[in-house]
Amino acid sequence: MKHSPVDRFAYKKSLIHLLPLSIKGPLFFLPIIVNSLPFNFYFLPLCFIILSLILFKVAGIPLKFVLKRVLMVFPFLVLVLFMAPPHKLTFFLKILSSLLFLLLFLTTTPFLSLMRGMERIGIPRLFILLTAFGYRYFFLLTDEAERAVRAWRIKGGDLKKFRFADVSRMVLSIFLRSMKRAERIGNVMRMRGLYEENN
Repeated sequence: MKHSPVDRFAYKKSLIHLLPLSIKGPLFFLPIIVNSLPFNFYFLPLCFIILSLILFKVAGIPLKFVLKRVLMVFPFLVLVLFMAPPHKLTFFLKILSSLLFLLLFLTTTPFLSLMRGMERIGIPRLFILLTAFGYRYFFLLTDEAERAVRAWRIKGGDLKKFRFADVSRMVLSIFLRSMKRAERIGNVMRMRGLYEENN
């Protein structure tokens, strides 16, 4: 199966990529912290958006990739416009600029380096393990979903006549396969003594 992990561009050699995590982390999270402050002028978050796009270009990350990732959460951003308090435009730009800097940080930092950084700043090991497993097995879950949809279509399923009964059967199938896989993985981890290390 073909997947597009967030850190697929994290192994480039640009100036942004080569920044130490101890500098890159605070530097990229500073706009997010500033955006959380109660100011109501849109000029600053707009500058953050422009700056993030320039940094994406410097890092050699295709803007098409960035746009796809933003479009995945765009419906939620639009929803914010209807739910947000006054100064909706400023609020929208704050969220968008924070999202872009977070994406910039994730796409220029290898996942393993991110896990090590979390360990260094004292984040509990259990949380780090859960994050690592979640990242790894998200793609396996996607594979299971693709297999279920393909099997349904082979049996004559039509996307134009997608019914709730079809969805529920596929979800149940994916859930049962995931449970079996999780049980096998859990047994292997128990045999290797992973649980004892984290108790």
